[in-house]
Amino acid sequence: MTSCRSISPQVSSSVPSSVSRPAIGPQVQFAGSPTIRVEGTDGEPDYVDSGDYTPRCRLYNTPHGLAGVPEREWVEAAVDRALSVV
Repeated sequence: MTSCRSISPQVSSSVPSSVSRPAIGPQVQFAGSPTIRVEGTDGEPDYVDSGDYTPRCRLYNTPHGLAGVPEREWVEAAVDRALSVV
Protein backbone atom coordinates (compact mmCIF):
# COMPACT_ATOMS: atom_id res chain seq x y z
CA MET A 1 0.00 0.00 0.00
CA THR A 2 1.23 3.49 -0.86
CA SER A 3 1.30 6.13 1.83
CA CYS A 4 0.42 9.75 1.16
CA ARG A 5 3.88 10.75 2.32
CA SER A 6 5.42 8.66 -0.46
CA ILE A 7 3.46 10.77 -2.95
CA SER A 8 4.48 14.05 -1.36
CA PRO A 9 6.53 14.59 1.80
CA GLN A 10 4.59 17.85 2.36
CA VAL A 11 1.35 15.98 3.11
CA SER A 12 -0.21 16.40 6.52
CA SER A 13 -3.55 15.32 7.93
CA SER A 14 -6.04 17.49 9.78
CA VAL A 15 -9.01 15.11 9.67
CA PRO A 16 -9.55 12.27 12.13
CA SER A 17 -8.14 9.05 10.75
CA SER A 18 -11.04 7.11 12.26
CA VAL A 19 -14.72 7.83 11.74
CA SER A 20 -16.09 4.94 13.73
CA ARG A 21 -19.01 6.79 15.33
CA PRO A 22 -21.97 7.91 13.20
CA ALA A 23 -21.97 11.35 14.87
CA ILE A 24 -18.50 12.16 13.48
CA GLY A 25 -19.37 11.42 9.82
CA PRO A 26 -21.47 14.54 9.16
CA GLN A 27 -18.95 16.77 10.94
CA VAL A 28 -16.24 15.85 8.43
CA GLN A 29 -18.55 14.97 5.50
CA PHE A 30 -17.20 11.42 5.55
CA ALA A 31 -17.59 9.76 2.14
CA GLY A 32 -16.43 6.32 3.29
CA SER A 33 -13.13 4.64 4.01
CA PRO A 34 -10.68 5.38 2.63
CA THR A 35 -11.32 9.01 1.74
CA ILE A 36 -8.44 11.24 0.72
CA ARG A 37 -8.94 14.98 0.53
CA VAL A 38 -6.39 17.55 -0.47
CA GLU A 39 -7.10 21.08 0.75
CA GLY A 40 -10.68 19.98 1.42
CA THR A 41 -11.25 18.62 -2.09
CA ASP A 42 -11.92 14.93 -2.61
CA GLY A 43 -9.15 13.12 -4.48
CA GLU A 44 -11.60 11.37 -6.81
CA PRO A 45 -11.96 13.63 -9.88
CA ASP A 46 -15.66 12.91 -10.49
CA TYR A 47 -16.74 12.69 -6.84
CA VAL A 48 -20.30 13.80 -6.12
CA ASP A 49 -21.25 14.25 -2.46
CA SER A 50 -24.24 11.99 -1.77
CA GLY A 51 -24.91 13.48 1.65
CA ASP A 52 -24.60 10.02 3.25
CA TYR A 53 -21.89 10.24 5.91
CA THR A 54 -22.40 6.94 7.74
CA PRO A 55 -19.25 4.94 8.56
CA ARG A 56 -18.73 2.49 5.69
CA CYS A 57 -16.30 1.24 3.10
CA ARG A 58 -15.91 3.31 -0.04
CA LEU A 59 -15.66 2.09 -3.61
CA TYR A 60 -13.99 4.07 -6.36
CA ASN A 61 -15.10 3.89 -9.98
CA THR A 62 -11.71 3.66 -11.67
CA PRO A 63 -10.85 3.11 -15.34
CA HIS A 64 -10.17 -0.52 -14.36
CA GLY A 65 -13.49 -1.05 -12.58
CA LEU A 66 -14.50 -0.69 -8.94
CA ALA A 67 -11.63 -0.46 -6.46
CA GLY A 68 -11.26 -0.06 -2.71
CA VAL A 69 -8.66 2.71 -3.03
CA PRO A 70 -8.38 5.75 -5.27
CA GLU A 71 -6.03 5.75 -8.23
CA ARG A 72 -2.55 6.93 -7.29
CA GLU A 73 -2.64 9.35 -10.23
CA TRP A 74 -5.75 11.04 -8.81
CA VAL A 75 -4.05 11.66 -5.48
CA GLU A 76 -0.85 12.86 -7.14
CA ALA A 77 -2.82 15.27 -9.33
CA ALA A 78 -4.72 16.63 -6.32
CA VAL A 79 -1.47 17.18 -4.41
CA ASP A 80 0.14 18.82 -7.45
CA ARG A 81 -2.84 21.19 -7.82
CA ALA A 82 -2.68 22.14 -4.15
CA LEU A 83 1.08 22.72 -4.24
CA SER A 84 0.84 24.85 -7.38
CA VAL A 85 -1.47 27.27 -5.53
CA VAL A 86 1.06 27.86 -2.74
